[in-house]
Amino acid sequence: MGTSFSKKRDSKILSRRTIAWGGKYGVSPNSSIETPPVVKALFGEDGVGLKERIEDKAKYVKFTIRGTVYRVHERYTLHELIGTGAYGKVVSAVDSLTGKNVAIKRIPALFNDRNDAIRVLREIKVARELGDHANIVRMVNFFLEPGKNPNVAYLVFERMSCDLRSVIDDEVELSIHRIRNIIYKILRAVKYLHSANVLHRDVKPGNILLNREDEEIKLCDFGLARGFADISKKSHRRSLTHYVVTRYYRAPEVITASGYGQGVDIWALGCVFAEMLGQKVMFRGEDEKSQVIAYLRALGKQDKKDLDFVKKGPAKTFLSSYNSTLDSKSSLPRIFEHVPKDARDLLERMLRFNPSRRIKVSEALEHPFFHPIRIVRTEINADNKFDLKFEKAFLGEGSKKNLAKILAEFRAEEDLWVRLSLTGAPSTARAEDSDGDEQDAEENSIVFDITPPKQDPTRRWGCGECFCSKGKNHMCFSSPEIKGATRKW
Repeated sequence: MGTSFSKKRDSKILSRRTIAWGGKYGVSPNSSIETPPVVKALFGEDGVGLKERIEDKAKYVKFTIRGTVYRVHERYTLHELIGTGAYGKVVSAVDSLTGKNVAIKRIPALFNDRNDAIRVLREIKVARELGDHANIVRMVNFFLEPGKNPNVAYLVFERMSCDLRSVIDDEVELSIHRIRNIIYKILRAVKYLHSANVLHRDVKPGNILLNREDEEIKLCDFGLARGFADISKKSHRRSLTHYVVTRYYRAPEVITASGYGQGVDIWALGCVFAEMLGQKVMFRGEDEKSQVIAYLRALGKQDKKDLDFVKKGPAKTFLSSYNSTLDSKSSLPRIFEHVPKDARDLLERMLRFNPSRRIKVSEALEHPFFHPIRIVRTEINADNKFDLKFEKAFLGEGSKKNLAKILAEFRAEEDLWVRLSLTGAPSTARAEDSDGDEQDAEENSIVFDITPPKQDPTRRWGCGECFCSKGKNHMCFSSPEIKGATRKW
């Protein structure tokens, strides 16, 4: 499979929920789940010019794949379905403008639900602002299906050959060298996100993409990503949504609704680490309560102070009671006795039950397990912090107008979203376009294009001379001296 964006409906963001820790497991029937008003009629006077952008001369073509109709810009030739989920379908395609393979994610009924729209726009915003990292998948285009009231969005990403889920399922055994390379590169991506005050919140094998040919490794799917102003502030920790991350990779503090921060991504990646080492899902609970039981059985009896992060209530009562019945020893050394000692030590640190004792991303990158491949200068931080105002714009009576306005701004922000000339100067026209009519049409179309100029493929990510947004001191991730050093699995 290529780019994978499979999503279960249980990953949808809920405003609040409680867990029935006593009696029958699962979500309490008294849970309060507030459904926002349906977002309708976004265009016309409130459309901030979007209607005019749609009714233009741009040429769109129609493809039908397995019963689903795709109306895309003519530059794309669609091939086959490569992924499907609750939020849309992903097809492989070729971009005739660049000659490259891409993955196009089709999202229907974009404006029918405010939460769904926020999810899509969040993914676009994170990819737009943080997608210049070598280990984060790049979004190369975004456009709406043409029509008077467009309600279908298309997100175009660079194409990767497979996801880690398929690698784990297909291969008998992953070498420790390959596992080390994957975890190291995803840790670099997580460090970059955290430095921008962004939590991914859905790290799992299906969201880790790989190219078998050149061994690129990238983190994808930022629909559940969340910005945070200061995770040290208790009030902000409480405001974070608790129903995140696929269950098997969900941290204890998320399940117990105890407030969370950067540790949720480290826990989830630790679960992925364990899955690669053992070739099977490490913690497979049937519901959230049995999920916590699986954690404690593997990690062993916790010190009383290691349960202090759980707030008073049914969850704390249950954990204290169950914890008292456990053996004091962790099962991880026995389960992973076949792996090197330094790998096992890192895993144990990533899977600490108490988030305050869990290893931090910077500490993990410094761990001896990565010494054979580590290149410190590639472990960069983001230049800017994630803008929290983005989501606040949807929390009031003006949400409908704000949604349309933000969509329009994707076109307006030329410094990020228009093609660059070979000198790095913004340009709304296609360089050396052989078809003048098509160029004029696209100039007024709703295709939000950030296609980079042609350049040396070995200098794709760097400073000035490779046309990225970084300064001259920025290290090119794909430069020969770095790519050669990290090329081996």
